[in-house]
Amino acid sequence: MKLYDIKEKYREILERFKENGDVDDLQERFSSVKGNYINKLSNIAYAIKEIEKEVEVLKDHERNTRSKRKSRLSKISSLKSVIMEGMRELNVSNIKTPHATVFTSKNPPKIIVEAKEAIPEEFVETVISKKVNKKKIKEALQNGKEVPGCKLVQDESVKIRG
Repeated sequence: MKLYDIKEKYREILERFKENGDVDDLQERFSSVKGNYINKLSNIAYAIKEIEKEVEVLKDHERNTRSKRKSRLSKISSLKSVIMEGMRELNVSNIKTPHATVFTSKNPPKIIVEAKEAIPEEFVETVISKKVNKKKIKEALQNGKEVPGCKLVQDESVKIRG
């Protein structure tokens, strides 16, 4: 029986009670459906725990993969530096081999700022940004102050142990 079916069963039991008013019948029927419902919810909680375990495994895998990727990128950069040094020592700009063609090329110009304070104002852009301090707002609301445009809500969530 699916959760939806169990909810429907609850509705049917309530309708039947409204018709006949038999409290004993109501309690008996509710307890049988409630057992199914609790069992279903328990199974869902178990499934959630299993999925959370899978998520942790995936997080670990992502961390390991990210670390390996960064390591590989660093290795590529180091090897390219070795090639660049070798080509400069040989005074060549390209090398053709059966495996690859290696050449140097000019990169687009880039700016290196050596001293920010020495840069004239015409080249400096002032950026002003606003950030809402939710911590302060929360404290104010909890202390009974009104903060226009804000309200304090407390949701519920499902926690699973085991």
